[in-house]
Amino acid sequence: MVRLALLASALVATGCDLLPEPNDNNGAPPPPLQPGLVEELQTLGASNIDLNTDGQIIAVSFYKADVGDAELTIVSKLREVEDVNLKETRATDATLQLVGQRRMLRRLSLGGTGITDRGLDHLADLPRLETLYLENTGLTDAAGSRLAEHESLRILWLNDTDVGDATVRRLAHHLPQLKELNLGGTDISDASAPALGRLGRLRTLNVSDTQMSEEGVKRLQELLPQTHILSEVTNTGFEPLPPLPPAPWETRSPDADTMLPPLQPGSPDA
Repeated sequence: MVRLALLASALVATGCDLLPEPNDNNGAPPPPLQPGLVEELQTLGASNIDLNTDGQIIAVSFYKADVGDAELTIVSKLREVEDVNLKETRATDATLQLVGQRRMLRRLSLGGTGITDRGLDHLADLPRLETLYLENTGLTDAAGSRLAEHESLRILWLNDTDVGDATVRRLAHHLPQLKELNLGGTDISDASAPALGRLGRLRTLNVSDTQMSEEGVKRLQELLPQTHILSEVTNTGFEPLPPLPPAPWETRSPDADTMLPPLQPGSPDA
């Protein structure tokens, strides 16, 4: 304690501040550390660019922007980014090679892009990845083993892909912590029911527009009584499903200046 007191006295004597200067921004977002980078992103059609308290870019959306692998090399400059949305861009596996180097990523949206099963290899070194949207891509059961390596995943969308029962078995074995799983429009069948039944932490499961029968869905309801299961099959027969809630990037204005909500597993908006 004496040494600390002497050190403090020495710092004061030399004019050093023991405490940082108060923030005089009056609660306003900090200026970006790289304003030129923000302008470059906007020129490429990016929106919903969010900064952390240090002025570093932590989220960016290229949703429906007319960009491909050449333009998306800019991702390599986003060293602290946690949320990247490439939905319905011309991104391919070449872009995944850069995305996979952003180790702070927690949420990644790749729906409607040109990625392949092999491209997922580039995402193997993302220890914080919690949310992964892969809907409407060309993925097959070959993707199952790659996805099973992401033990941090909580939300996974594979709807409208060619994955099937083999992928479900791998996911159930390796990712028991999943809280939301979207398999709508895939090739799964009643054979997936026992494996899905082991995912006891699921809050939401979509098996609509699959080969799963009414009996299979009822079996799921028995195995997962606490899970909200989306399917054409109900206790009273076949009824049309309501549309899924829009994803966050589909509801936010390109000019929105609000920060992204904290990533909360278990909701399509997370």
